[in-house]
Amino acid sequence: MSWARQATVRRSPVSCHQTHLRQAPNGGGNHPTSTHNHKHGRRSVARQAQGGEGGSSDADLRRLLNELYFAPSAPKDEDAAEPPSPATLSAADGPLLLRDLPLWRVQWAALPGSREALHVHVPHYTSMFERLWREPGPWRFGHIMLPEGSKNLGNPEFALTPDTKAPLVGTLMEVAEAVRFGDGRLLILAVGIARFRVLRPTQDVPYSRADVELLLDAEEQQSFEQLAVQALDSVRGGLEGEVPMSTLMAAVLDAAQAAAAAYGAAWVEYELSDMRAECGEEPRVIDGSRTEQAQLMGRRLAAIAGNEVMQLPFWDVLASTAQAAGQPTAGPGALADQGPAAAAGTVRLLEEAAAHLRPRLRRMEAEAQVLATRAAVSRVAHHLDLRQPKEGEEEAAVPPPPPPSRPVLNTTSERGIAWQAPDEVLDASECLSEEPDSLAVTLRLEAAVWREVAAIHKLASKLRERLAPLPDGLLCLRPWQPGTGAVPAAADASAADAAAASKEAAADAQHGPGAHPDYPALRRAQRLSFAVTSLLGNVTSEGRQAYVEAGSISARLRLGLAALRLNRHVLAAAVALKGLD
Repeated sequence: MSWARQATVRRSPVSCHQTHLRQAPNGGGNHPTSTHNHKHGRRSVARQAQGGEGGSSDADLRRLLNELYFAPSAPKDEDAAEPPSPATLSAADGPLLLRDLPLWRVQWAALPGSREALHVHVPHYTSMFERLWREPGPWRFGHIMLPEGSKNLGNPEFALTPDTKAPLVGTLMEVAEAVRFGDGRLLILAVGIARFRVLRPTQDVPYSRADVELLLDAEEQQSFEQLAVQALDSVRGGLEGEVPMSTLMAAVLDAAQAAAAAYGAAWVEYELSDMRAECGEEPRVIDGSRTEQAQLMGRRLAAIAGNEVMQLPFWDVLASTAQAAGQPTAGPGALADQGPAAAAGTVRLLEEAAAHLRPRLRRMEAEAQVLATRAAVSRVAHHLDLRQPKEGEEEAAVPPPPPPSRPVLNTTSERGIAWQAPDEVLDASECLSEEPDSLAVTLRLEAAVWREVAAIHKLASKLRERLAPLPDGLLCLRPWQPGTGAVPAAADASAADAAAASKEAAADAQHGPGAHPDYPALRRAQRLSFAVTSLLGNVTSEGRQAYVEAGSISARLRLGLAALRLNRHVLAAAVALKGLD
């Protein structure tokens, strides 16, 4: 399964405006040209607008106008070769490359795992989405921050190139559902699924498009390095002759990235499954005049308020089980608040619910591992095949690939935006910035984040009579604790380290249901590293952008931990001033 599957929208070779200006040959009749087809379409629209062909409602007229404007400019030549598909481009250029992605550039940053309700009303972006919807799903676009929004579209100072004022890192989004209103406005429900960086712009106005590369976190790539080495050994065993060390190193690096990308893409399919089932397996655009459907989507959008983090598919079963047992799921100390007998009964019910969900999650993990292995083998074979002489040819000397350079991302710090680094807030023992990013470090930071959440919850309870519950999207990311020993397997850390970190988080939080124990620990922490911003109401646009730009899960958890620490200090001071401690 490829990230690039249907992620791009191919532009027609000739725009609609160009087609309207094209004239038929002198003396020609009704040639089957694009011009004739568009003229015929305009006559049809005019007839229906005047009540011909049975009459037409305003909604039908708008639909016909959309069909006319957004239809391909030229008739399809049955003998012409099809443009390369995103999957073909992926095989040639690598699994992380997305060609000609349409970009929604606005004043704020979106995060993977978050749901966004987008109100689209400016013409260039309504045009962008209307064109996107002419393609088969899933409908994907890039959300990327642009200071001052559309005002700076086309401004050279904010071009999507290195060393400008424009951020080059954004979030790949998928449209779940949309409503088209009578005045052309759009209301869109979309969810963030991955980070990307702009490689090269392909269009500047009326809206931006670019070739982009999906970004992996450092821990993701590291967790598949061993698999990449195994893939290299497997493929290399059937080759003759020596292979340059530089080629082998490049093959392992590329294979690890490909494996991590394939693994992540497989789990994204699982994570989006409930949303797709709720909104429809195929994305759809609802006619705003259809009141019942529009109201149903409106209720879904209203539910997002204060709960922007998308919950995971296993959560409803676990949360409903806890509620049926009389155990609240909203805050720390849920199990501790019950008596011993009641707590034991709740644990038993939660373990039974987890066992019911386990087969699906384990099948998903097995499928993801198979796809990761195939991707690694494919990329290794691609690298080594480039070095093998064809039959009848002599082997040519091929220069080694250049060493990888650090890409320019126009990050917050590179653009001169002042912000407080987490190292300035955290203690050295908590920051863990001197250790290489790994699953063990990530899980220790995850535990520290949940300790801060518990401490803030305790302080806030002293200041308020009634606390708002944590959103479900966040609750479903807590480490699993109800039973005794269900700890997710560690891909790149010892089982002891992973178990110790997860049990530390569980003991500190004393919570009820959380992430299913068979949901990958690294993905759980990765989603938390983005979701923690939902607890920070004072995060600026540039502050959220820093989370998008961070190159590892650990780096984002440090950002979140530092922000939570500052919030806890403020709450502690307020409690002390009121004499509530």
